[in-house]
Amino acid sequence: MRLLESTRLYAALRTLTSTDDARFVFLVADEARVEASGLADCFGVTRPEAIPPARLIGERFGCLVRETDGRRSARLDAGVGGGGAAGGLGVFVKQYDAGSGRSGKIARRAAPARIEAERLVQLGRLGLPVPELLLACWSRSGGRGPGATVQVAIEGRGLDEVFAEASEAARARCVEKALLPIVVRLHECGFFHRDLYLGHFLGEVQADRQVRVHGLVDVARAVPSAGFLGRLRVKDLAALLVSLDPWVSRRVLYRAYIEYVARLELPSRWTGRGGRRRLLRAVLRRAARMLRHRPRFDPPLRSRDAAAPTATLGA
Repeated sequence: MRLLESTRLYAALRTLTSTDDARFVFLVADEARVEASGLADCFGVTRPEAIPPARLIGERFGCLVRETDGRRSARLDAGVGGGGAAGGLGVFVKQYDAGSGRSGKIARRAAPARIEAERLVQLGRLGLPVPELLLACWSRSGGRGPGATVQVAIEGRGLDEVFAEASEAARARCVEKALLPIVVRLHECGFFHRDLYLGHFLGEVQADRQVRVHGLVDVARAVPSAGFLGRLRVKDLAALLVSLDPWVSRRVLYRAYIEYVARLELPSRWTGRGGRRRLLRAVLRRAARMLRHRPRFDPPLRSRDAAAPTATLGA
């Protein structure tokens, strides 16, 4: 796995050592936008690199969005919690405690904040609608050390909530016109999300009752194409399948699947009519296992009925 020593990434960001604590590293992507967020004002400093790393990583501030073992996510809006900058730029701060990389699934040798920063930059350059990275901070001790990333907040809610308010036609259109192009682009560029559930797409129901997708979040676990490609592709498609199944018809799901395989150059074992069926069977098997699994931090996946919801998709 490429780490943040990547020359392309360092060329894109300003690399700094924290002026508060030399044990930490800062990457600043857009200093002007960091200032517009009011984040520095929360800590009583004027420059991003002067933000005390220990406070950025360890303090509670903003509105808590999610907290799991070793990780916290909070939203901070300009003018809230000490930020008085104009412009109304909202940011999303993700904090990683020491050791969260080794115990989690993001990385074991590199700090999770480093990996997340790299993914945000890489996927953004590829034209994917992911949050814009403002700055990243991590300990020089690597995967055992703490860190944090600050991203421009994407508006909206998870589509698993938004779809409950949308019509069946609007949901079907969203799958075919919005979600499918994002997934195709992600896989076309050689990346796999590894956690591609509907709730990681943010959007809203517009005034015309159509669902608009604003972006894809939680990309820290995304990996570039290097080994286990078949398994990761199947995992992405299965995660989408089980989270979409309660909301759209199986006809829509199957049509989206056929469009997906038609638009991508897949390995030879998955090409042709027989290959498409082989891939679909693998996705169905993985989806069935996902429905039996109780997530560690999230509620169980909702299914259409008590039986495996995808059992007849390929019929």
